[in-house]
Amino acid sequence: IQTTLKHLEDETRLLSQLLAYRGLRKDGLAEFIPGVFAELGGDIGIDIIVLDAREKPVFSTLQGVSLNEDDHRLFEITKRLKPGKVYFSDRIAEAGQIRLATPIEKAGKLTGSVLVSISMDDITRKYFYPIKSGERGYAWMMDSTGTLIYHPTEPEMIGRNIFKADESRSEERRVGKE
Repeated sequence: IQTTLKHLEDETRLLSQLLAYRGLRKDGLAEFIPGVFAELGGDIGIDIIVLDAREKPVFSTLQGVSLNEDDHRLFEITKRLKPGKVYFSDRIAEAGQIRLATPIEKAGKLTGSVLVSISMDDITRKYFYPIKSGERGYAWMMDSTGTLIYHPTEPEMIGRNIFKADESRSEERRVGKE
């Protein structure tokens, strides 16, 4: 997973650099971006939104793109990033996606941003679903704070922090073991 995410980070950075050189003219952008970002259409769902400096979409893999609050937040973050830096969003559990953002900058001026969304469902299906330990053990994933991002048998736990388990959940487990 780490290798895949590093590769997608590098692809996002490269796309930003090539768009800075090429410019954000809409003509030919629909052919250019899939040619550069080879993972589009692969076995992991990836969506890309390219915004101009005024935060207007100039390209999107999504039909009828409408920016949401997280898109606006990521755009604001890219305004503060240095060229070549890629931001990974820490809101994986809420969004159900891994989100990356990087600025498009030419001659020291922000000309736009690249926002990339990677499907957590596809990541888990590819890397975690096949893993099984023993007869009933499954792989699950959490972020650096202990918030569950993926759990194959208890999807209602996704978004909860395993270090801050609530008492009702602990009681359910004690009763279930008796």
